[in-house]
Amino acid sequence: MDSTRKQKLLYDHMGWEYPETLYWGRVSIHGSGSFSTSEIRRGVENKMYSGWDDPRIPTLRSMRRKGFDPAALRNFWVDMGVTQKDVAVAMESIEASNAASIDSTSRRISLISNPVNISIQGEIPCEIILQFHPDNPKAGTRKVSLASETVTIEEEDLSDSFRLKELANVESTKGVFEIGSTERDDDRPIVHWLSPDSSVTCELIMANGSDLSVLSCLVEDADLEIGEVVQLERKGFARVEDWSQNSRRLLWLHR
Repeated sequence: MDSTRKQKLLYDHMGWEYPETLYWGRVSIHGSGSFSTSEIRRGVENKMYSGWDDPRIPTLRSMRRKGFDPAALRNFWVDMGVTQKDVAVAMESIEASNAASIDSTSRRISLISNPVNISIQGEIPCEIILQFHPDNPKAGTRKVSLASETVTIEEEDLSDSFRLKELANVESTKGVFEIGSTERDDDRPIVHWLSPDSSVTCELIMANGSDLSVLSCLVEDADLEIGEVVQLERKGFARVEDWSQNSRRLLWLHR
């Protein structure tokens, strides 16, 4: 017997007038972990989680720490509205809504998790200036030094023909990488890259279910602010947790 019927029986028995009631369905979010408060509390007390803002658990504190935009979350639920039926929502849908909200204000930087250095030959400038955002000039620019004629790319991007993003086409002949056209004139894959002269090491914290991994990566030596959400080229969004001379740490948000 459901709660509504029990209440009506009680009101009828007591001779009371039954009030108008409003109903709404339950919303379940798939792909976000367990919402059991008791389980989360036990995990926090047993030191399984670092606290209520641990990136692995589906709490508002955790979402705030990772860098979700409060306005994006509010707008998502307002647009969805309420219904008397139960509704299932994929976490990917919430993340997509958040990405659309923060994309225009998130500065772009390059991060490489599995680096390999390659020496490039040909005419190449000693320094280039790149925009932090392709569509937002107010985001500013940064200088990238290429004095060493060496660039760092992801090992998985290594091939005989590719384009260094915002720089030039590259051709490999017998292991020798040569600069070609600076114009994008074909459909070769575009890869992000770093200059050893303008990059530093950092930690990237990533939550995957109940697992929490810390990756040692290379990242642009950009002037970032703690709490800032940035977009990692070709990867996704991350929030700056620490950014000092001795410690640089990013927390993965989503793609």
